[in-house]
Amino acid sequence: MLRLGLPAAAFDNLLSGRIDLGLLRPPLRRAELDSLRVQQERFVVCSHSSILDADRPQRLADFSGLPVIMYAPDKARYFHDLLTAEFYAQGVSPQYVQYVSQIHSILALVGVGLGCALVPESARSLHFDGVRYSSLQGEATPEVELILCYRKDNDSPAVARLAALVAE
Repeated sequence: MLRLGLPAAAFDNLLSGRIDLGLLRPPLRRAELDSLRVQQERFVVCSHSSILDADRPQRLADFSGLPVIMYAPDKARYFHDLLTAEFYAQGVSPQYVQYVSQIHSILALVGVGLGCALVPESARSLHFDGVRYSSLQGEATPEVELILCYRKDNDSPAVARLAALVAE
């Protein structure tokens, strides 16, 4: 059975044995869990034509002063911390207009012209009216990871087989 939930719930469910596997974002610092990287991808810029010219690649510096839809620090901490650290390191000061936890919500807000955002490249496959994607250029463009997690003491053959497939 597949369940969608927030990362904190997934950790609790993994540790309690209510679920066998979780697809999560780092960091994973639990001795009881093993993990394998499933995917690593770059961020791309999503914007409304009224905010940024999506026909050309963007740099993080282009975000200074722009209205940016940011990941919520409490429910999307991995994305929030990664991007705010990158903006800070490069001296970029966006104008955060909204904090949300889900990529779909970000794309919907971008689509109505509220601001621009950075989303994982796989979000390009999501089609929202008014949203245009462009590459993020620069030497220090951040990447995001998706990790398969499971309890070390889980002896399920299905978990072992899936972990082996991901490891390949």
